[in-house]
Amino acid sequence: MRRRVMLRPSILSGTIIAGAVALTGTLALAAAAQTTGAPASSAAAVGSWDITLNDTERKCRLTLREDAAPSGGQLSIGLPPGCRRAMPVLMDVTGWNVPASGKIVLNAATGQPVLSFDSVKDGELKATGPEGETYELINAAKVVDTVPRYNVAQSSAPGQAQQAQAQRTQAQRPAAAPALRMSDIAGRYAVIRESGRDTGCMVTLSEQGRGRGMNRAQLAPACRDQGIVIFDPLGWSVERGHVVLHARKGHKLELNADGEGQWMKDGAKPLGLKRL
Repeated sequence: MRRRVMLRPSILSGTIIAGAVALTGTLALAAAAQTTGAPASSAAAVGSWDITLNDTERKCRLTLREDAAPSGGQLSIGLPPGCRRAMPVLMDVTGWNVPASGKIVLNAATGQPVLSFDSVKDGELKATGPEGETYELINAAKVVDTVPRYNVAQSSAPGQAQQAQAQRTQAQRPAAAPALRMSDIAGRYAVIRESGRDTGCMVTLSEQGRGRGMNRAQLAPACRDQGIVIFDPLGWSVERGHVVLHARKGHKLELNADGEGQWMKDGAKPLGLKRL
């Protein structure tokens, strides 16, 4: 004969209330993370972020990418060469990861953390540098519009109010970046390394097509930099606003604009082109 188990109303209601409280707490935490912009996972952190050094005007935008970095266990990062010069602590950064919710870590090629950002408030993450300095990381999508707002007096004529609104809208609209044209980039370039050091090598980016969406590139025979000789660029292209060199063996080198007529590679060992 089976025995029926009866739950007293007080126990049953207590169980339901406890479950509801736990669920509410979980949803509240999730909502807080979503509101502040603190990443709960690497997928949520992918995108553009502004990094600043407190008590200075140093600020630059980096890109947390979803593809794997050359060094294992981390994802790749886009860092303009100017960022590394403005903030030397970034010189060794080659990748990133999210080891825990609300935390972003920028790592060296060895996997060692360089800057470990923890969530503070309103989507801000802060990290302490090797000399005690403070860095802030803010999701670019969450950056508050700092364009001044102008209140139009109620006594203004309707035409004046519309004109003022149009002026505010125009001021807030970012200027469109000019599209890169291969004809403007083609030419002869010196190959440079860190701090603009000339390697003595020269490469010509031709306007002549090579097929597969790229133009011809030719390294001058006088080059003595072994790394560049091994890379041996035979083509180049423009992809997503970057100049890309194509090696004879098939791999690519992506260069970011770094001033007038100069392009540099992300990474701990900078490499770039300077127009001659």
